[in-house]
Amino acid sequence: IYLIVEGRRANKERVEAHKKADSEIVKESLSFAVVVLVASIPLAIEIVTTTTLALGSRQLSARGAIVTRLGSIEEMAGMDMLCSD
Repeated sequence: IYLIVEGRRANKERVEAHKKADSEIVKESLSFAVVVLVASIPLAIEIVTTTTLALGSRQLSARGAIVTRLGSIEEMAGMDMLCSD
């Protein structure tokens, strides 16, 4: 009877240790994922910025808002107030 009780207690301890190990693995995996995400932001910022500016330029071009005459841009730069509809 002692061996059965001792065996069950040892098995229970192993199961508890395994559960703790699983929770630690999950915590470490989550921590690693956060670190990778934070580290990738500076690497991707150039790509995101370039893509955003390119898409914005394409939309401005579709609306006819891109001005090819430098004189008109210089005149607009000298304005204090621009009213439009």
